[in-house]
Amino acid sequence: SQATQKYVERIHYVGQNEPELLVAHAYTRYMGDLSGGQVLNKVAQRALKLPSTGQGTQFYQFENVDNAQQFKQFYRARMNALDLSLKTKERI
Repeated sequence: SQATQKYVERIHYVGQNEPELLVAHAYTRYMGDLSGGQVLNKVAQRALKLPSTGQGTQFYQFENVDNAQQFKQFYRARMNALDLSLKTKERI
């Protein structure tokens, strides 16, 4: 869709020009999808009559994450440990 294309273009632009700003995007996407996203996955599957194979909701699947709680703690700690200036943190 046109909206998706604009989204992808923006992610690419920021990634090429100010990649540090993608920290907020990564945090929201992964932490959100690992938390409430697991519930939304099931809701979407039912509401949209999607197959249980994950087709249509693959962004909610984290096959390499064995323990979501541990992963989220590790991910959050790594994000918080980034050595960023105050100005960059404010922009993020």
